[in-house]
Amino acid sequence: MATSFADAIRSRVYGYLSAAGATLTRDGIEPLRVSWLVSGVELDGVRASFSDADDVIEFGVLSRVEGTPTNVLNVTISLEEDEAQIYCVSETRDDMNFRGVVKTEQAPDSLFIVCDYFAQVVGSSAPV
Repeated sequence: MATSFADAIRSRVYGYLSAAGATLTRDGIEPLRVSWLVSGVELDGVRASFSDADDVIEFGVLSRVEGTPTNVLNVTISLEEDEAQIYCVSETRDDMNFRGVVKTEQAPDSLFIVCDYFAQVVGSSAPV
């Protein structure tokens, strides 16, 4: 379900992440799913992912040390007709463990905070 509210939230997410250097485009109604290696190798490195499908946007960062995973950041944004819920979990930063409502009119909100942290961790390795 694409509504003007959902589109506004989606535009903010894409805008924040694009400002961090990621080129994420969603053509038409096709879902977008990307995953990339930020640093290291599969079993000893950092991997980022982004998904936008079925009015759910998910992005995150997973670190592995000798194969053992650590959830650096996992964000799920559920888009509804007139509101969005954000769920954020991190094993490395307690302040990134929260849930709440995302609004279109707030600038310094939870959405900006998680996108900013994602951009800090991913740095210039975002997909282009």
